[in-house]
Amino acid sequence: MKKETKEEFCWKALHKMCELAGHDKEILKEEKYFQNYSMTEEQHLLWKIWFYHEAGKTLRISKTRSVREFEWFDLMWGLKIENNDKKGKE
Repeated sequence: MKKETKEEFCWKALHKMCELAGHDKEILKEEKYFQNYSMTEEQHLLWKIWFYHEAGKTLRISKTRSVREFEWFDLMWGLKIENNDKKGKE
């Protein structure tokens, strides 16, 4: 089995974020999707847990590094977090 590259993992993580937030992955084609779409805190937590687990398994990195990588990844490409259960385009 071919080892997944970092770029492939990034796309996989972005698609998982869209899936958990209930958005179509086509939103990623928009230039500023991260400003126009959001996810709930619960969805964000599920994505974070998924990311930690998958990054450790796929990229073979430690949990500490997975946490650090997620913080940067979320800051650069993550959706806004809504404090209530409202999601979607504003």
